[in-house]
Amino acid sequence: MDGGVLYDVGNFIRTLGLDRSKKDKSGLYVEDLDLILHYLYVRDGFVYTHERLRVQLALILIIAGATATRPNALIGNVLYKHAEFQLFPPSPGGTRPRLGLEFSLVNVKKSAGSSKILIFGFHEEHTLLHDPVLHMLALAFADGAFLNEFSSPEQIYEIEVPSHVDRVRIPWKAKWEDRAIFRSMEGLEVSASKALKYGRTRGDLVRLGRALGYAKILQFYDIRRGSGKKLNGENQTMNHRLGDSSTYVRYYMTDLIGNDTQAIIFGGDPQTDFVNMMGRLERHGLAPTELTEEQKQEVRDSPELLECRQKMSEALELLKKQGYRSYVAAKKAGKGQDYEKQKKRLDSLRKRLESKRLQEEIAAFHKTIHGKEIAQQLNGMKPTKDALAPSTDEYELEERTEVVGLFSQAPYVTTHEELFQCRLKLVSALAQLCNRRESPRYCKAKHARSKPRANVQPQASIQLDSEVSDNVSMEEKPSGGPGSRLAGKICPFCQWRDPEVGKAQRQKRWRIDSLARHVRSQHLERITMPFRCPYNDCQAVLGTNEHFASHSSRAHGDNYPPSIVAG
Repeated sequence: MDGGVLYDVGNFIRTLGLDRSKKDKSGLYVEDLDLILHYLYVRDGFVYTHERLRVQLALILIIAGATATRPNALIGNVLYKHAEFQLFPPSPGGTRPRLGLEFSLVNVKKSAGSSKILIFGFHEEHTLLHDPVLHMLALAFADGAFLNEFSSPEQIYEIEVPSHVDRVRIPWKAKWEDRAIFRSMEGLEVSASKALKYGRTRGDLVRLGRALGYAKILQFYDIRRGSGKKLNGENQTMNHRLGDSSTYVRYYMTDLIGNDTQAIIFGGDPQTDFVNMMGRLERHGLAPTELTEEQKQEVRDSPELLECRQKMSEALELLKKQGYRSYVAAKKAGKGQDYEKQKKRLDSLRKRLESKRLQEEIAAFHKTIHGKEIAQQLNGMKPTKDALAPSTDEYELEERTEVVGLFSQAPYVTTHEELFQCRLKLVSALAQLCNRRESPRYCKAKHARSKPRANVQPQASIQLDSEVSDNVSMEEKPSGGPGSRLAGKICPFCQWRDPEVGKAQRQKRWRIDSLARHVRSQHLERITMPFRCPYNDCQAVLGTNEHFASHSSRAHGDNYPPSIVAG
């Protein structure tokens, strides 16, 4: 960049008040990676839209750790033709061929003006949890991508390498060569062609980090820094030009010096591994993962959000003066853009404030928790030791139960043959898991069903349009007393999923047919399918309006008229 551009950037920093603080450069090491993968398979209670997302997330983390690659070079940009399995002759004294995986990264940053393809070779790992060959085999079997249509992983290891060749390459079907390995969803099924987006994968990593209690928001560059520190010849592997290590030192080296300088200066046995432990990301399993309802309410009552709501009300009042009874009516007439703009701004600001508040709570927790725990131990309360204890959790899918059991058995096998058999079973189990999806979990939370309050009194005001809410409608509507036809239900979206609507709207009760119109026009028509059930603590994934109606009736006791909800 020339001097003029740099001058403008400097002005932007001052004018916009941009953050100039130095970013914390921590690294995720193999111990952290195994901890994350263990949680992902064994402890994670999050319901993925499809279980393939879980397995391919594991492979993304493994390859990111093994290659120190940039996330954008890996996620959504690796096609089947960029990966190839190769069989080599057995090791001396062995009987089975050796299976390797050649993995090419083509979407890498330009180096010295030219782009360079990075090709990595992966082999089978004794630690199956972070074995890239095993996980890639599982995805390929799940897709049925092999040209020769192997019926089981055993068939691959039965192939012999002829004496006149050095290897046997295992080809893909032609239709799969240009398809992404890591793919996204289309509705409730895995897309055959739609590549996975970085934003979705980053969100999963952040969620896993919070569930494990890391003090810092996890990023893929934490993996890159941790792996880069261990790699020999960083400049070639990390694609830095001309053998100059200044780029690595400046941007990717962790803040903590990895060498045991004490041993170097004073003599004695170096304890580099112990020094590296000090440089790992701090975590605590009891750290908060989400805000409490009181904290969320404090965010909702912040002056910034109140100002946004005021602008929304002003935009709505303007629509009323123009003769529209609701925002939906104005939208159908091609109006209401200002209201929609203010609503999106409100939603974006709320998410940003909630994320900031959560990070503040996490930081406060880590600052005080160790003093509290020391006090407990001084009083005789010792901690339990269950970091990676075998799981006693129950899983809905038999395939996941089998995967967890096999991963738990792997560390205790004593022979190469036992490890090989465990590997084969894991490939098959993971491939089957990739083709399964958990059914909705019908929760029994105390707020899951909306019940009329005993002291609800009829409202005196009248609302003319039955399909809109307080924040969107122009007039009020009766909601009769207990026992009457009008003492209806609370909107689950307003109550648990849309905090901007305000306290009055969250507590408003509707006649069931009016509520169905409101849910359809104000929520279902705006939401992206598939979506999570709006009822409190329910993890069901719903794909259509009709699916929402049937699920609400079956799981939550709200009998929305299907014809009204469907529109």
